[in-house]
This record gives sequence, C-alpha cells and structure tokens, in this order.
Amino acid sequence: MAVGPGEVMVVGIVFGTISLSVLTLARMRMRASQQRDQLPDPAVEERLYRIEQAVDAIAIEVERMAESQRFTSRLLSERLPTPEALSGPDRGRP
Repeated sequence: MAVGPGEVMVVGIVFGTISLSVLTLARMRMRASQQRDQLPDPAVEERLYRIEQAVDAIAIEVERMAESQRFTSRLLSERLPTPEALSGPDRGRP
C-alpha cells in the first residue's frame, strides 16, 4: 500500500497542531503555578482594603439617602388631601 504525499502532509499538520497545543497548554500551566506561588503584594492588599472601606461608606450614604426619600415621600403623602376628600371645583388641584 503506497502512501501519497497528500496523506503525509495531513499527518504532519495534525501532529504539528497537536504538539503545539500540548506545549502551549503546558506553558500556561507552568506560568499559572508560578504565579500562585508568589506572595501577594502588601501594597495591593492595603489598596483593596481601602477600596472596600470606600464602597462600604458609599453604601451607607446611599441607604441614608433612600431613607430620607422614603421619609419625605411619607410626609408629602400625609400632607396632601386625597382626591376623595376634595369636593366640587377644588377637585384635581393640590
């Protein structure tokens, strides 16, 4: 059985592609393991802590604003008469 040049080329391309893929995956895995072994930078940890504190402060302020909005809405709704309470020509005007 004779092997044609086209078949040899296909086998070479498939083998080359698989080899390059395996080598690339092995390099990626080695880099990932090296990065895991490195200790985290203390400056980065400190910065993340400050960002966390800032986000917490913003969340508290947003909650305060929401509570203020609810309080103002409740006061306004209690202050204005309901449309059923108004009679005749005053109906529909605040």
